[in-house]
Amino acid sequence: MVIEDSNFKVRDDDIGSFFGFEHTGRIFLRRLDLIHPVVSGNKWYKLKYNIEEGIESGCKTFVSYGGAYSNHLAALAAVARQYSVSSAGIIRGEEPKNANPVLGFLKDQGMKLFFVDRALYKQRNTPEQFQFILNDLDTPFLIPEGGANALGVKGASEIINPEDKKYTHIFVPVGSGSTIAGIINAAFPDQMIVGVSALKGAEGYMEELVVRFLTDGNNKNWKIDHSHHFGGFAKSDEALEKLIARFREHTGINIEHVYTAKMISCIWDLIKHNEFTSESNLLVIHSGGFRVSQ
Repeated sequence: MVIEDSNFKVRDDDIGSFFGFEHTGRIFLRRLDLIHPVVSGNKWYKLKYNIEEGIESGCKTFVSYGGAYSNHLAALAAVARQYSVSSAGIIRGEEPKNANPVLGFLKDQGMKLFFVDRALYKQRNTPEQFQFILNDLDTPFLIPEGGANALGVKGASEIINPEDKKYTHIFVPVGSGSTIAGIINAAFPDQMIVGVSALKGAEGYMEELVVRFLTDGNNKNWKIDHSHHFGGFAKSDEALEKLIARFREHTGINIEHVYTAKMISCIWDLIKHNEFTSESNLLVIHSGGFRVSQ
């Protein structure tokens, strides 16, 4: 297994009391944020097989895409350095005058940074558009943004294990669609998988991203909530920040506003509207967070 770490662990914390859950079923938070100090959460799973294949193929430079605050690039840079392989990041937008903590971390890990304008970045699924960068790198191995490919989905499917059959619902934040696809592939037929989109205006488009990675057709029970994006990716407001503070005070667990807090907000609203029964048993996936910038 690639990406070894002596602190690797996953813990399920009962968080039902936070929601005042009245039914006999319980709510558990799967703590993927505990996996690794940098390669945390779903990033660990989605990089796992990409890194493995890259190393086996003789790759000398891992390359991927991301924004200036990309957790994915931070994870990739850390893993590449661990395996004494070079790394490069193709970053959306102009280089800021003052580097934020994530960009500083990427540079400290030895990642080469290439800033491209947003119009070109939109063509990131067409690698030939970035050949002018790839040509200058030694034996590059290209990983899609967020690790969103078949290897990433394969890794994400391992978030679910056979003991999870007891859960009636599985909740997961959604960005690229690859993590929820892996979970849908691994889930049991009678479970409902609910993704909570962190993006604004992704209706239809996000579902298409998920379907292309499904290995068992589209016959399982799943859906994506598009009403808890709080203005769009990485956006927040006072209500969401208060929710984050209440959750941390009650549970002692940190959640971030980009993904996990929006999912918690969705569950809160569903409980208020009596969407669950006495038979409901929820597994909630904590997909990590901006560990570098904290």
